[in-house]
Amino acid sequence: MIGGGNYVEYGSLQELAQHQQPVKHVTYGTTEILTGGEFVEQLMLLGQKMGLGSAGALSASTN
Repeated sequence: MIGGGNYVEYGSLQELAQHQQPVKHVTYGTTEILTGGEFVEQLMLLGQKMGLGSAGALSASTN
């Protein structure tokens, strides 16, 4: 995967792999591991670059 990943994605893939018959081994790699807050920040910046919404609306709703 190119871009950020997180521990929950990794855990979900491992769980899925363990329930397959036969059991499969999964390799998970990303360019960076993100926290939930970092992921939201990246989405906010992407939205701004695309001209969608504003940064103030998101931070006002989370405070």
